[in-house]
Amino acid sequence: QSLKTNAQARFEHNIASHATHHQAKAVAVQAATEAAGQRLAQKHSARSQRIEASWAVRSSTAALNCQEREKRRALVGLSVQLREEKQAALKVARLKQAERDYQ
Repeated sequence: QSLKTNAQARFEHNIASHATHHQAKAVAVQAATEAAGQRLAQKHSARSQRIEASWAVRSSTAALNCQEREKRRALVGLSVQLREEKQAALKVARLKQAERDYQ
């Protein structure tokens, strides 16, 4: 009976230590999985931040380009207006000269 009890005690001890080993392994695997998940989340977060920053740069660049185009259009409009005013002034000067020549 003592032998059987001793063998049974060893068997139960082995099962218990085996279970403890598997529990420890499961905890380690879970911790590693969580750590990998966190690293992945950080990686994706960093990637998202880079993408957001890239879009912010693109949109501000687009806004600046739009402002530059508007300025160029305004300058073209002013130069056309100035040319027309010069032509009108030359026409007036020619008419005055023709009037003086006529008198």
